[in-house]
Formats: sequence, C-alpha cells, structure tokens
Amino acid sequence: KSHHQPRVPADLGYYDLRDVDVQRKQVELARQYGLGGFCFYFYWFHGIRLLETPLLQYLENPDLDLPFCLCWANENWTRTWDGLDSHMLIGQEHSEQDDLAFIEYLSNYIRDPRYISVDGKPLLLVYRPSLLPNPARTAKRWRRWCRENGVGEIYLAYPQSFESVDPAEFGFDAAIEFPPNNTGPDIVTHQVKDLPLGYKGYVYDWTSIANRSEAYAEPDYTLFRGVNPSWDNTARRPDSGAVFVGTTPGRYQRWLENAIEDTKDRFEEPSERLVFINAWNEWAEGAYLEPDAENGYAYLQATRNAVENAVRGSRVAQQEDRKIILVAHDALAHGAQYLMLHTARCLRTYFNFHVDLVVLGDGILIDEFKKWAVVHSLAGFDHQGAEAKALARELHNLGHKSAICNTTVSGLFLETLTNEEIECISLVHELSNIIKQYNLGPHVKSISENAKKVVFAAEQVMKPFNEMAAIPEDRIVIRFQGNYKKNRFAGRRTTARKQLRAKLGIPHESRIVLGVGFGDHRKGVDLFVKAAQSLCVENPDYFFVWVGHWDWGMQQKVSRLLRNHKCSDQVLFPGRQDDTDLFYAGADVFALTSREDPFPTTVMEALDVGVPVIGFEGAGGSENLLNEGCGLLVPHEDVSELSLAIDTLLGDESLAKKLGEKGALLVRERFSFLHYIYDLLALAGKPQFKVSVILPNYNYEAYLKERIDSILNQTYPIYELIVLDDASTDGSVKVIEDLLSDTEIPWSCIVNDENSGSVFKQWEKGAELAKGDLIWVCEADDIAEDDLLTGLVPFFNDERMVMAYCQSKQIDEKGKLIEQDYLKYTDDVCSDHWRTDFVSEGEDEIRNTMCVKNCVPNVSAVIASRSEFLDTLGKCKNKLTELKIAGDWLVYTELLRRGKVAFKSQALNSHRRHTSSVTINSAHNNKHFEEILYMQRL
Repeated sequence: KSHHQPRVPADLGYYDLRDVDVQRKQVELARQYGLGGFCFYFYWFHGIRLLETPLLQYLENPDLDLPFCLCWANENWTRTWDGLDSHMLIGQEHSEQDDLAFIEYLSNYIRDPRYISVDGKPLLLVYRPSLLPNPARTAKRWRRWCRENGVGEIYLAYPQSFESVDPAEFGFDAAIEFPPNNTGPDIVTHQVKDLPLGYKGYVYDWTSIANRSEAYAEPDYTLFRGVNPSWDNTARRPDSGAVFVGTTPGRYQRWLENAIEDTKDRFEEPSERLVFINAWNEWAEGAYLEPDAENGYAYLQATRNAVENAVRGSRVAQQEDRKIILVAHDALAHGAQYLMLHTARCLRTYFNFHVDLVVLGDGILIDEFKKWAVVHSLAGFDHQGAEAKALARELHNLGHKSAICNTTVSGLFLETLTNEEIECISLVHELSNIIKQYNLGPHVKSISENAKKVVFAAEQVMKPFNEMAAIPEDRIVIRFQGNYKKNRFAGRRTTARKQLRAKLGIPHESRIVLGVGFGDHRKGVDLFVKAAQSLCVENPDYFFVWVGHWDWGMQQKVSRLLRNHKCSDQVLFPGRQDDTDLFYAGADVFALTSREDPFPTTVMEALDVGVPVIGFEGAGGSENLLNEGCGLLVPHEDVSELSLAIDTLLGDESLAKKLGEKGALLVRERFSFLHYIYDLLALAGKPQFKVSVILPNYNYEAYLKERIDSILNQTYPIYELIVLDDASTDGSVKVIEDLLSDTEIPWSCIVNDENSGSVFKQWEKGAELAKGDLIWVCEADDIAEDDLLTGLVPFFNDERMVMAYCQSKQIDEKGKLIEQDYLKYTDDVCSDHWRTDFVSEGEDEIRNTMCVKNCVPNVSAVIASRSEFLDTLGKCKNKLTELKIAGDWLVYTELLRRGKVAFKSQALNSHRRHTSSVTINSAHNNKHFEEILYMQRL
C-alpha cells in the first residue's frame, strides 16, 4: 500500500509553483538538506514555451539564490508522456533557425550569475539529443553562437534516459545517469500479492539498481552519477504504470554516498563533482525528495547525511579541538542568560568542552556561569574598544577558532572576534520592538555582515531582523533551543498540585493560572491581572500566580489595578523563584500574556509537564506550536477572549488534559536541548558524532538498572536512547520508564504487542528509528564501562570505518566474573591478533579470522555506522529468519565487506553468559554445526 499513488504531501502541502513564496520554501529546504542546485526542465517547441512561469520567477527573484541549470525536454508532448507521436499535444520542429532561436533565448538564463557551470562553462542538458536531426551540428551551432555573443564556451550533457552512448557521438561533453530509466531493473511483478484486477504494468526491484553502486563500472567517457529515491507513475498510468519496490531512506542514502565517493575519486575539478538526483518533486512519478505524509523528511535527511558523510574525514582535527567561546550580553536572571548558562553546562558535562564565556554586562548569574566556564567580563567596556580587542586576541592565542554569540546585543563584540579570525554564529531572539527600543541597529548590521550563521528562534524573529539587514539565505538557520530544564515533578503532577497549594496557602481544590517572567509591559503582566479581575469574582476557586522579578513602573501600575479590588487575594506574586518546577507542574493552565516574545522557554517548561498554554496571536514564535494542538490562541491583547479561553480550560478538564498531553509529546519529540547543542556545534564547525543507543529487552527486569546506568554514565554524549521491549511479561516496562524519567537524554520506549521472535527484527527496527550517525546495540543484560564510547567512537574519524568493537569480559547470571576476556575463544584463530588495538580492512578481517568463526562474540561491544548497519540488516533479512545461532556472524561479515573495522583490546564491555544460552545448549548442537558450515562456506 505504501507504494501506491496518490502520494500525500506534508509541510509544503498541495502547492502552486506560480507562488514565488513556494519556491522560496523549496530553496530553503534544499539548502538546509545539502542540495547544491536545481536542474529545471525547459519546454521549447519551435519558439513556443510552456510551463515557464516558475522559471521566469526564479530569474526575476535573485533572493532565490540556489544555483540552477536547465534541461531542454525536447520530446514531442503527448498525453501518454512517452514522447512518441500518438496523442500528440504539441510537437517539435527542428531546424537550423530553431537551433539558433533556442540558444539565443536560453542565453537569458545562462547569463544569470546563479547558473551552474562546469570549469567556467554554463551547463546545458538536452533530454534526448538523438531526436535532433543532427545533434553534433546543433551542438556546433550552439557553441559558435555562444562564443560570438559573449556567453563563451558551454558544457553540453545529456541524461541517459533512453541512450547510453558516448556523448562525443552527439558532440556533447558528458552524459548523466538517469535512474530508474534505462537501467534494466529486475522484474518482480510475479512476487507481488493482491495486484489490482486488470493491472498490466510492471513491478521492479529498486534495490537491483541501487546495489550496483557498491561496485560501479569504470565509464569510458565523462559520466555523472545519478540516483533515485523511488518511483511509481501509476498516477499517470493507473493500469499500466511502473512501480519500484524495496525503496527506503537508508538504502537511498547508501546509494547516494556511493555515488558521491565515486565522483570524488574520478573528478579532481570541484565544479565537475556533480551527482544528479531524480527527482526533487516528480510527485506524479513517485520520485521526489520533498516531505510527504508517509516518510516525512526522511529522504531529505538521508540526502544531508550522505553529503555530510562525504566530508566526515575533516572531522579528525575537529574532534581534537574541544574549545569554544560563548558570549552572553549580561548575567541577569532572564531567559537568554539562562540559555547561555545551560549551554555552558551541557558543553562541559556532556561534551567535555573547555568553555571560555565572555559576559558583556553584570548580573547575579556570574557565579553560576563560573561553575561551567572560565568567565571573562567586559562589563562597562566598549565592545569594540581596546579591552575588547585585547580579550579577542587573547582568546585567539589560546587556540579558539569558534564562538557562539547570544542575542543581538553581542553583535558588536561578534565583529571584534571575527576580526581576530574567530568564526562566530549568532543566536538571535529579539523581535523588532526590542531592537528599536534599545537602538540595536548597528548590532544588527554587524551580525548580518560578520556572522558565519545566524540562528533565529522562529521565523517570526527572522523576518523583521532580515528586513533591517538582509542576510544571505545560506547563512540563516531557524532553530528553537528546546527545553533545557527537566522538571523533577514530571509524571507526578498530583503530588505537585498538593505541594504548590500548600506552599501558597490556598485551598487544595483551587485552580491555578500561572504566568512566569520579568513583570514588565512586554511580558503583559498587566493583561494577566486584568484577566484575573474578570474571572476571579465569579470563581472563588481560581487563583492567578505570577512568578518573576518586577519592573518598578509596572509594579506600580498593577498595584493600582488591584487596589481595593475584590479579587486581590486571588492574584499572587511570589517573586523570583530559583526552583520553578513545583509551579509549572502544580498549575492547571499557563497564560502567555506577552505582547511580544520570540519563543519563550516558559512555554516549553509548561508543556513538558502537560500544562496547556494560552497565548496571543501574532505575539511571537510560539504561535505555530500552539496551533498544533497543545494550547489555545486568542486575538492579540484581547483580555476578554483571554479570560474566556482560561475559563474554558479550567472548566473542561478533559480538553485541558488532551492539549497538555499533546504538548508534552511535542516537547519530548522535538525540543531536545541536547540535540540543539549538537546542532550549534555543527554550525560552529565542531560537529560531533551522534550515537543512537538501541536497547532491546525481553524479560530482563532484574538487569535493567545496572544496564541503563552503564549507558547513562558514558563519558561520551549519547544522542538518543531507543528502548525496544519485545512484549515482556515481567515488570520491565515500568522499570525502564522509572529509570529514564529524570534523564536529559532523549529517549523512547516502544513496546511490541506481540513478541517478534527475532532479535534481528528488533535491531532493524531500532536502526530505522535511529537518527544518529552511529549505532550501539546494547543487550539488556550486559554492562558497559563508562568509557566504552569514548574508546570506540574516535575510530570513525576514518570515513571508511563501518564498525569498531572492543574486548569483552565474561560474567555469569549473577554478575560474577568468568573470564577477563575472550582470548581463549579466539586464540585458535590467531593468538596475537586481539592482544593489541588494530584497524584493518573489513575484507581482510573476513579472510583472516571471520572465515573460521564469529570472532565478535557480543554485539554490546560493537559500534557501527547506522546507515551501513541498517542496509546490511535489510540485505540479510531473509537469511536471518533461518539462522537462529549464527545470525550475528552473518551481520558482522556482511557489514565488514563495506569498509574498515577497528578493535580496542581493552575490555570495556561485560558479556553476561546464561546457562540456558542457545549457543551452548547441547540440544542445538546439530543446528549450530549446520550454521557454522553455512557461514564458513559463505
């Protein structure tokens, strides 16, 4: 069913390409996910041009700054989309005059500075040059016209949709693979069950094409590689279309990685390193990267992964450089400053970075900053003056190359750092009124001119900033920081409700509306109080609680509002609180009364504990989130509607619960602070390997605490933890949830309704869910030393590394040591091999050791490339259903064929051996022997 048309779009919706804003979104997506340009089809029929509006818009809007080139779709246009003469709508009329008219008109595009060139020559594609009466003469005419009319030399290429001949036969420079066309895929129609009645088309095996990239044939002419994410043109040919099965984002990523590697090997000239993807948005043919309802952003993410993996070799030096600068505009106890505090904490504790933190002003958080960073103060000094320049020079001399500068206020010092060759990214939170109020225009200009990347909390923050000082699109990132504070009352709201009401001295049955922030005009504390006045008289059980410091002028205004008012006892101001957990978890509704707020952390903290949020339309970046079903929006500054919404939620517990649960889910899935820091480090030129931990479990309740502790205590940061419970009948699930409730590491626990019967199915499921670069499968009864990841992950600085593993201790069911290692087990293969660390080619390891026995005795000791691991499991899937004992041997062997393997001789893993283990049970000896024979023959 997943292969059937119609496909349903996701975020971009059913768009109209005549809307230039749609094109802007496409360009933004393409840039974000690593695409280097677009190749547009151009429709020309003897001077008649069709479907050109999007191209003309692209030409007229230089802000659509993704490079592009054109491909002349020079077939006849027919109702059957086959370029033949039947059912023709408009035909081609080729002639010498048409050749010249064509190239003259096209020069309007190829003269554009965004147009893609190869070695300085504009790149022009012709879809089917063989349809031209004499393609070599046409090519000659085009080249001569371009030389004579100021274009210069051009570069001609054709996609191999129908022909696979040397491009020189057409007078062209290069050919381009165009899968799935002209690839001869395997036909698997007969293997597909329940085909529609009367279906006359074909079903093909997509993997039969993709797998050829594992060993590309060396071309005899200039050939650019092409890849294809999927294909299904039954939208155009319901009864006779072609459908390709076997497509997955992971397999597509592998194909693209192979194409990139082959391209890097064959082309030295950077402009020749072109790989074509078919396609960006061929929805009617099921060939597209744009997000859809089924796969979301998976194919885009796979594209970015492949591109990033291509340059991963450069990470070697970056991993050794664990220094970074943070810049905070002051140390007052407000949201932006807390962001810097928690960023410093996370960098120090999770990533083991040395942090130098520059504070541009004073504040009460200075001592907190000093817990996590070396603090340098520029309070009272000119941010571009002598003291600032001296500090920047000192930081440069200490070896710093990167800085994260928080808020627009830091813009001038950002320029000072840039002048000392320190690359800076800027985190912008301020909306336009704040920028104008504090005269930050020069700071905005400095950021736009000097920042390597500008990270905005929301699109609503980016747009007004960009209007003041335009920033190139490739330097703009929209990324909210996530929730940096884990509430200790998460999952215990009943307890929190009781404790909060006791703390405030109000009745246990009271309903609490919470507001948090600096009590000033921008935060709308006056609107908060007016809503209380309209509701509390009629509802004596309603209490409005505002937590935070006061602006003196606003405090006087609020005092006047409440003076002699009947509800004054129901509006409480406990002031600033160091610990706000109880307030968030004990409240019933959070009222975001800000007149202007980029994307306050308070929203995340409320939603994290399941408290629904009410906010104003048009007030800032959280509006989009609330529209996703975790709160309510009311007209801007409309106290009457605000009061009505509060009353609705306080009176409808089921609605409030529904919105709160949705919010908690969104925060957990989308707003990980740890992931935010990963992204900032990558933007700052210090990318970190992302390790996804997969924990399969079945009835191992007794071992889970020790196992999970050994995961959470790793000295190398974990990107995510995915627990897969295979329908345990003991108390495993509750133990897992209790153990993970307080961790800041993003985690999920997926429980099968029925036991899968296969650990390999769980491995594959985990790898499919994982978002990291590397996979660590942790058997639930094993234990790891704290530095297992620290010992193994650095091996992957070698871009060809597919797997690394360490020596393992052997322990019994009670944790008693049986053996210090597995050397006795491997000595009969090679007595010296595993006594020292090594790195070797995987195929050499297969020939020398794995051909005898499985020399990787425990998966818990293994770290693997996620994409390689997932693809390997897919290729081995059928055989793994037969191999009950040697399945892991098969997986390691197939994985090792793909690249290098590393071994660390230190025993950083403890493998628990059970007396009932299938591999040592005499009842399975025959089966064991047969599987060993199979693997040795393999």
